[in-house]
Amino acid sequence: MIAAIAIAISLAGAAEVLPPNLARIHRVQASEMDRYLAGVRDRIWMVVPYPPEERENGTEGIVHVAFTIHKDGSISGLRILRSSGNRNLDAAALAGIKAAKFRGPPGLDGLNVDIPLRFRGERIGDRRMAN
Repeated sequence: MIAAIAIAISLAGAAEVLPPNLARIHRVQASEMDRYLAGVRDRIWMVVPYPPEERENGTEGIVHVAFTIHKDGSISGLRILRSSGNRNLDAAALAGIKAAKFRGPPGLDGLNVDIPLRFRGERIGDRRMAN
């Protein structure tokens, strides 16, 4: 069974996992799925670069991407659902997700992920909020 989830990622602030709660739907323990989704979120947050020239210019935007994480951790179907309007931000989102290493979703054959990645303010590799 392949399930679907939406995760909100902000490259300049806290990221949060949005509903639905797959743990109840697919009988996976809530804490296990919550940990898994937090790991996916954190991995993406760590590997998606904020292009330096766009950061310096104050370019902001949201790139909505989607992909499937398979039980072996591989991904497929990576695509932009909605562009930020800036090709450098869009390319950074795709390159970062391609570079990420995921583990397979617990109790599922795969997980369809829909993620809006927000680029704003300073890139926070050290997780500080931008002013």
